[in-house]
Amino acid sequence: MSTKFQQRRDEWCKATGLKKSTARMTSVLRWFDDYRNPAGFDHTGVYYWPKKKIHILITEPYHSTHEALESMKRLAAIEAKEFSYAVGKAGTGLWNPGSCYALLIACDWAGEFLGLFADALPTNADLPPNVELRGCALLRSPC
Repeated sequence: MSTKFQQRRDEWCKATGLKKSTARMTSVLRWFDDYRNPAGFDHTGVYYWPKKKIHILITEPYHSTHEALESMKRLAAIEAKEFSYAVGKAGTGLWNPGSCYALLIACDWAGEFLGLFADALPTNADLPPNVELRGCALLRSPC
């Protein structure tokens, strides 16, 4: 685990009140273990927000969050579950901002908070000036 990742993670947790969690992705999303590794998920972590007693999942795949988001939609339909999500702005994230794209996910009603957590993601200070970043929109699903 890189020191820069740890610094960005610590900065994000301090800004949001989130805590690193040992919970498994499957228990957070309340899905069967068959779906432990959805397509498009990479650099995935689970965080806990004590203020509202909810878990937040963040996955940061390379290139795009599209495949991970489509996996979530398919799995939600199969399991008849609802989830909320927010896509971080380009150039922000924990793992490798600018190369990885952050997708924050939580079950049911947590959508209003995910946008705040996405907005608080650190920016990669190592990106050269005038770098072109893809996917600048923040998206939210209805709860």
